[in-house]
Parts: sequence; structure tokens; C-alpha cells
Amino acid sequence: PAAQDARGLASNILSELKSDLWTDRSTREISFNFLVYNGNYRMFSLVSATISFLPTGLITRSISFFTFRMEMYATSSDYVRLGFEVVILLMILVNLWNEIKEMCLDDRHRMTLRMRLERYFFSFWNWVNLALLTALFVVLGMYLHMVTAPRYQDLKLNEAMLSQSQYDTIVAYGAMWKRYLELNA
Repeated sequence: PAAQDARGLASNILSELKSDLWTDRSTREISFNFLVYNGNYRMFSLVSATISFLPTGLITRSISFFTFRMEMYATSSDYVRLGFEVVILLMILVNLWNEIKEMCLDDRHRMTLRMRLERYFFSFWNWVNLALLTALFVVLGMYLHMVTAPRYQDLKLNEAMLSQSQYDTIVAYGAMWKRYLELNA
């Protein structure tokens, strides 16, 4: 029944758009964005389809899909990944400690702190290490934001249709995932 209601609603909206002449000669682009949920795999897909009408008469189309899970840790393999993520975090912290040690705490040459810092920042490779650590902490911040973001269970997805706020939350979460993966690439 809910699926039929959704089809009927979509059909009514399309009929209304057609009667209101929603496209005309000055229409340059039509975009469709929708969210699909696969309950078997508990995954969402954001689908964006765009049809462009160029002034030369050429019609182009583009479709993009982005699939993601709302639960980061749902299966045993996810917890194995969590273990590796903890190891990577520890490696980042050890690297940070080594940089701090090299920057400020190296007392072999009996120099003042200012002299140590000048010597540290004179090296190109120390700048590379600092840039790497900065990028790693940005990714770590995004990761922590992903882990603390609203969960699938918090959205109460037992209804056939999502409310606008639920839809916006899932789309924002998917966009976060996409940015996170692009940054990691």
C-alpha cells in the first residue's frame, strides 16, 4: 500500500508539472537527485541525474551514483578494520611524538630552544613531515566526525517514506563520506 501511495504521489506530481509547462525553450538543465535504500545490504545510494540542453541543440546527460553505509561497524570485518585504524592512529601519534622530540626536546647539541626550532624549520623534510601530520589530523578529524554523526538507527527508517529532515540527514552523511573518501584518495 505504501509503495502504491508513493507511485500515486509521483504520478500526481508529474501530471502537475506537465500541466504547468515546467520545461520550455529557455530550460537549460533538469536535475534529479534521489536516495535509494537496499535493506538486504543496509546501504544507501545517492543518485544524481542531469540532462542539459545546450544552446546548439545538443542534449547531454550525466549520472552519478554514490553508495555508502550508515553503520561504520556492523560486521566482524568492520571490527577488524577498526583494529587496523587504531594501529594507524598509534603510528600517527608516535610520528607526532618523534617530531616534537626532534623539534624541541633534542638536547644533544646543547642549544637553546630558539636555535633548535630554527634548525628544525630549516630542513625541507621537516616541513614535509609537518604537512603530512597536518593532513593526517584533518583526516582524523573528519573520521571522528563521521563516527559521531547521526546513525541509521537514530533515523527510525521503518516507514516507507522518509521525512525531509531524514532525507537531508542521510544526504549530508553521504556527502561527508564522499568528501572523506576523496580526501583519503
